[in-house]
Amino acid sequence: MEKIILIIMLFPILLLSLIIHEIAHGRMAFFRGDPSALYENRLSFNPLVHLDKTGTIVMASTLLFSIIATTVTNFILCLGWAKPVPVREENLDNPKIDIILVSLAGPVSNFIIAFLAGLPFQIGLLRVPSSFSSEGLVSMFLYLIVNVNIVLAIFNLLPLPPLDGSKILASFLPEKYQDTLKYPTRNVLIVTIILTILLISLPGFSGLIGFLIKLFTSIGSM
Repeated sequence: MEKIILIIMLFPILLLSLIIHEIAHGRMAFFRGDPSALYENRLSFNPLVHLDKTGTIVMASTLLFSIIATTVTNFILCLGWAKPVPVREENLDNPKIDIILVSLAGPVSNFIIAFLAGLPFQIGLLRVPSSFSSEGLVSMFLYLIVNVNIVLAIFNLLPLPPLDGSKILASFLPEKYQDTLKYPTRNVLIVTIILTILLISLPGFSGLIGFLIKLFTSIGSM
């Protein structure tokens, strides 16, 4: 039952984190001269304007699968995405530099959320939970927020299209290679999915995530 509650808690956490991620992209683009997100009402916290139909279905389906799977395993799968905010590079004040700032804004917003959610652990108000029974619902909820946002930030910084990291990488490449990263074809997307699965299965990736989660929840005691 505790695992099911945990999985159900993941849905609003992931949804809100994705929305803030996209709003951060839109606000940075607005500050740098592109009002496209504002004109399309994508700077709003209304989840309905950010929901991607496929991304939401995938999120709900993987969480449902995880609820069913908890009867036989501890495996939890949580995937999903929000609708990307519109960014038109031609409107930016300095497109080459500004697109880097816009791309970084999303992952940075997730790091900020993780830091704020981790503050009660850092200053000793709460202890990192090992289960619901050990520290309670609030501890687990905040700890999940840290986990989800660290994963989102690192995942989006991977230099694979259409992730934010690919747009940052494209800014440093010759122009003839930029379109492949900024406007990936279906084949490129398939390669991205395969590479992502391989990367996140590496011990080094999970080790990095674990290190950052520990850092964001134990700064005060380090």
